[in-house]
Amino acid sequence: MSNIIFALLFFLSSGGDIGEINPRTSTEQFSGFLEMLIPELLGRYEVPGVSIALIRRGELAALQSYGYAHRDERLPMTDTTLFRAESVSKMFTAWGIMRLYEQGKLDLDTPVVKYLTRWTFPESNYDSGLITARMLLTHTSGLPVGGYDEVPADKDPPSLEESLSGYGDAPAAVPVHKPGTSFRYSNPGYAVLELLVEEIDGRSFVDFMEVEILTPLKMNRSTFRWHENLRPQLAVSYDRRGNPVPVYRQPVKAHAELYTTAADLAQFVISGINGYHGKQDHEAVLLPESFQKLYTPYIETTGLFGRDSDAMGLGHFIEYISEDRKAVFHGGEGKGFLNMVYVIPETGEGIIILTNSKRSAPLIADVLKHWGKWQGVEISMTRTFSPATVAVVVLIVLFLLILIVLRLRSKRMVLKRSF
Repeated sequence: MSNIIFALLFFLSSGGDIGEINPRTSTEQFSGFLEMLIPELLGRYEVPGVSIALIRRGELAALQSYGYAHRDERLPMTDTTLFRAESVSKMFTAWGIMRLYEQGKLDLDTPVVKYLTRWTFPESNYDSGLITARMLLTHTSGLPVGGYDEVPADKDPPSLEESLSGYGDAPAAVPVHKPGTSFRYSNPGYAVLELLVEEIDGRSFVDFMEVEILTPLKMNRSTFRWHENLRPQLAVSYDRRGNPVPVYRQPVKAHAELYTTAADLAQFVISGINGYHGKQDHEAVLLPESFQKLYTPYIETTGLFGRDSDAMGLGHFIEYISEDRKAVFHGGEGKGFLNMVYVIPETGEGIIILTNSKRSAPLIADVLKHWGKWQGVEISMTRTFSPATVAVVVLIVLFLLILIVLRLRSKRMVLKRSF
């Protein structure tokens, strides 16, 4: 309640102009502002619920949940509601790889074929023997974009090896261009990393991540292992039409299978900030030099990813937001979940946004826009996913569809006349 009062006072003193948010705005004022803003955004974009964590100077400053974890049953979103992290999971996989690197078990630039015994790359026109862990982490391995078919949560998915070899609509982990030459986002690349962890460590990927990453971070509500006890804790997610998405699993865990909460993700972000600044305590997972590697730009991003980021680090996208500051981040998108983790390591600031709707892109953009004002920066993806940009894209798509329909009609008329 005090946050709302602060927000009302701030709103009135600024003449009702939300543009007055700036770096001088207090955490309590900004949290209160979100208390007013988020319910309006949920209604505007027809998003059931959202959970948000604010990290301020390397500490958890606020944890706020809004709307519904289950829309039809009016079950409220809470700070303990579980989400599928989707591709946010890739940041954790990168930490796992760096753990093996610190233990001296893995060299980032040694071809991964030297570690693999359970599976080999299928033949291709390009030399898969060039692929390294660094290439896989930075999406420069030459492997395809790919995606993996879901199975109902109560069914067992195909094995990791089957997935790597290709099945159904999922492509095999085969280079489609020369490894190490360009950026190409690849889910199969993280499937190879999952196998790499298991081959080198001897434990399952799930067990390795549990012991080496999640437990030291005290992420007690997070897991890569699906079990039915998670179902009642997991938010119901909704597709673009607003229909509930049945709970599903995928065969590859390293790219998108983390179940977590905003509070647990805050522990992860804070550990990264502390490590980046050379702070170590009993909960430290990685050495400071590992964070320097994780957050160092490796290759310029291109295509759709190049619109929202400038470069790729090890498992983290990077955006240069000022001369002396960069942001590291990763989004996550599934059939019904849409998430964002965005961090400025130099200043210790971060925001986590977890939603249970495929419609959430403009909501996330709006929240990031206001958070960016609070930080005194402009964030690229707030332009890409702004309502105005989305509207323009929709109009362009509609225009192209109309042109296609007119062209097809014209061809039919020509065919009729010819007969």
